Amino acid sequence: PDGIVLHVEQPQYAADMPLFEQAMRDWDAFYNNEPFWSTMHGLDIDGFLIEAGFRSDRLIHGGVTAVVDKDVFPDAADDEGEDYGRKAAWHVIGARK
Repeated sequence: PDGIVLHVEQPQYAADMPLFEQAMRDWDAFYNNEPFWSTMHGLDIDGFLIEAGFRSDRLIHGGVTAVVDKDVFPDAADDEGEDYGRKAAWHVIGARK
């Protein structure tokens, strides 16, 4: 049978991500009781998936957005601007056997 694993979270830090953006995203590590946030975002999740036996050509990268009350939150699907992790939107990293 097919095996699939998905990791849904804010984006991983990348070499081209500005330091300011990394610092803004680290807010949760210090002020939202998520002490492992910074370390987790520096992990090579693709590398872990490959090490676990998933083929590199079967990796999944995408995104999902929540349906929200537009009077409370902006609709992440309609907004391309960066909000440093405050939108109801997440990156998906995974793999399929």
